Parts: sequence; structure tokens; C-alpha cells
Amino acid sequence: MSILLEANDISISFGGIHAVQNLSFQVKKGEVLGFIGPNGAGKSTCINLITGVYMPDTGSITFDGVKLTEKHTIRERVHMGMGRTFQTPRPFGNMTVYDNIFTVALQQNSFAAAHEKTKEVLKLTEMEHWADVASAKLPIEMRKWLDLARILANDPKFIMMDEVMAGLNPNEMENSFALIERLNQAGITILFIEHVLRAVVRVCSRVIVINEGRFLAEGEPREVLDRPEVIEAYIGGKRS
Repeated sequence: MSILLEANDISISFGGIHAVQNLSFQVKKGEVLGFIGPNGAGKSTCINLITGVYMPDTGSITFDGVKLTEKHTIRERVHMGMGRTFQTPRPFGNMTVYDNIFTVALQQNSFAAAHEKTKEVLKLTEMEHWADVASAKLPIEMRKWLDLARILANDPKFIMMDEVMAGLNPNEMENSFALIERLNQAGITILFIEHVLRAVVRVCSRVIVINEGRFLAEGEPREVLDRPEVIEAYIGGKRS
């Protein structure tokens, strides 16, 4: 696989706190890469560096062959093919599911094209029967799916999923696993940031572990999660 995103020796500090320290990693085109670590490890900061919320103090990030700089705003990075979810979904609560997706699709399309794109996204996410429901009335699983659906309206090539399994029951997780697999099969590369280790093992082909803003481990999920240094840092004790 070729490289879609590469972080090279990136660091950022806030008031003397070293949130990310000399971190390097690669995301390959077409993979689902797990990106894990304990609370405070620097995962969300890394997402903010990739999406342009922050710029690194040192180091560089390259996306699809382009070295990202301050001129690549959050909006510009979306146009380049990036998308991200949030731990707490943020739909337009007073709008229907259809209108939430259509509003995003309309930013880059005509009314007719935005309508077709919205129908395409509803079909891909299997949310057709929710189309006329106000997003504020959706269960948590569907709010998370709507978060993804709005990203899909921009035709992303790379999505960063931030704890999409949080708060879901086992059946909802299974449905979400299937959705992630469909998105990946559609050609979307996924960075999967998650605390639910069962989900990481299920959907990821490779995993990177960070701790205290530094690279800790990389490899096949089950093998990495059995490493002593990962158990100590991330799980906090021996696995049963």
C-alpha cells in the first residue's frame, strides 16, 4: 500500500505541557488503522494537528503527497479529502437527517447534485428510514452515524473516527462494525481512535499505540495488545 498520511517527528506543547513529543507514524491508503492509548496520551491532539486546528511546533505532516502548512486551513483540508467525527456528535438538532446531510452536500454541489449525493449517503449508511426524523430525536447510535454521513457528503478519502463505539450496546456495535467495513470497502482510509479494544481488534488491520505523547508500539492488534509495555501503559495491569 502507498502512504496517504505521514507524520514526521511532530511535537506540540501547551504552557510547558508536552502534549505530543517527536511522534512519527504513517497511514497507508485503504487501511483501517487503530490509533490507541490511555486517556491523555495525545490522541485528540494528533487529530487536531492533522485537521489544522493546531500547527505543530516542530516536525511535519504530509497528506496525499502534500506537506501541510498554515495555508491549509480546516476547510481546505476538508476539500483535500479529510473528515473527522467527534466524541460527542454535533448535528443540527432542529433539522432532519436528510437536511443535515443535504446542507453539507450543497456546499460543493448544485441543488440537484446535492439531492443525489444525499440519497447516495443515506443508502450507504442505511439511514433511509431515518431521513425525515429530526436529528435531536435520534438514538445515540444514529447520531454517531449521522456524524459520519455528513462527512461522507464531502466525498472524503480519509476519515478520523474518534471513539465512535462509546456508549453503544453490543448489537449497536455490530451494526457499526458493518458500517465501518462498508466505508472501507468503498475506498475510504480510516484512522480509528478507540478505547473499546474489542472494536480495535475487530476492525483494524494494524494498530499504533502512543503514551504521554510519544510512540509506544505498532503492529497487528492482538499481538500489540499483549505486549508488556502496552499492558502497563494502556490497560494498567495484566490481561486476564
